[in-house]
Amino acid sequence: MLKEEQLIYKCIRNDRVGQRILFDRYYRLVYSIIYRYLSNHHDTEDQLVVVFNNVFSKLNNFNYQGEGSLKSWISKIAINQAIQFLRSKQKLVFTGLLDELNIQDVEPEEPMNLDMVKQIKKHLKNLPEGYKTIFQLKVIEGYTHQEISEILMISRNTSKSQFIKAKKKLLSLINLDYYGLK
Repeated sequence: MLKEEQLIYKCIRNDRVGQRILFDRYYRLVYSIIYRYLSNHHDTEDQLVVVFNNVFSKLNNFNYQGEGSLKSWISKIAINQAIQFLRSKQKLVFTGLLDELNIQDVEPEEPMNLDMVKQIKKHLKNLPEGYKTIFQLKVIEGYTHQEISEILMISRNTSKSQFIKAKKKLLSLINLDYYGLK
């Protein structure tokens, strides 16, 4: 199995076998990232092609920083492409903005168990795109509110308020499901 550094070198030299190996190695990762944001197979496949075109065309500018850095770089390209696609379709709307409030980060009271993770995954697709996108960037991708505000070109407080609203909405959906009211 080729190491990342060798694979990068082959791809930069337009080695088709190397490019195929890179594509095969990261296809599932990129697909799952994009699908989490778009929730549509056909749109995901279309954007996946755009991501890999970007990867191959920008690989010579990539700054290799050790094993795992390529995966991280490709993941960021996938996230940015999914968000760009949502913007282009005007699906990324932030509701009830609370920019003027000074909202503190809300930390979970207790660690999530596997059942809670399953419930969140199940109901995440029912959130408005703005809530879903911020929730995923914060919880799944691990971005800070400051980073999210820069990625989405919104204020830090908007990111915080949308995150809080997303958590409340998810909790209400999980409770409705739990009590059989949905």
